[in-house]
Amino acid sequence: MSAQVTQRERQNETQQVYVNPPVDVFENQEGLLFRADLPGVKKEDVSVHFHDSELVISGKRQAGPEGEALHRGVRYNDFRRAFNLQQNVDVEKIEAKLRHGVLTVFLPKAEAVRPRQIEIQSA
Repeated sequence: MSAQVTQRERQNETQQVYVNPPVDVFENQEGLLFRADLPGVKKEDVSVHFHDSELVISGKRQAGPEGEALHRGVRYNDFRRAFNLQQNVDVEKIEAKLRHGVLTVFLPKAEAVRPRQIEIQSA
């Protein structure tokens, strides 16, 4: 039985635990806007990937100042959020910005899926 416990412990050690940061998603005619709250996260600790219609936001949050925390409102773990998208995205024009702990990712819709006004010609 101790071998089973040891194996389970090893499995638990290899499994990565991620925190899911809160993300707001907005859509308009131009594209999709993702806004993730990442307090205390530096630009170099965030990764944004788009592949096969999936947007992945991941990274790590560094621990706070040295010393024992009296209260912790933010967990210091790796974080990851993934979104499967149904829209066609213009991959070359994706933009990501991190300001004051808020990551903003804009995914513009491909021209083929954007709504457009059709001009009516007289006969």
